[in-house]
Amino acid sequence: MRLSSDPRFPGYRPSAAAYVFLNGELLGDCVHADEEAGVVTVYERDRFGNILLDGDFVAVKELRGQVRIHVGDWSYVKSMGFDRWLRNRRALAHHEFMVRIARLPRCTSEAKAGAAA
Repeated sequence: MRLSSDPRFPGYRPSAAAYVFLNGELLGDCVHADEEAGVVTVYERDRFGNILLDGDFVAVKELRGQVRIHVGDWSYVKSMGFDRWLRNRRALAHHEFMVRIARLPRCTSEAKAGAAA
């Protein structure tokens, strides 16, 4: 199956609620996915979790591996079990949270000494 969120590409589905997995891990920010070719395209992010730009466009990167696409059904949750699915989803949410807070300033003793002076 091929799926895209861009109307210029084959596999475009404007209202498809889909989950894309690469090597068993749920992906976020997926633009294109092709199960047969084993390729997904995702937004590229910096180390702080911000989406990067390439000129006037959003930068993307291509990842390869075992791709699974689940569109509009929850049968895969039943097949893997709800607890495992929830653990996978929670791990992804935790990772996204840690990426977001990584850009917050760190409080060190040197910074405190500089602020007090």
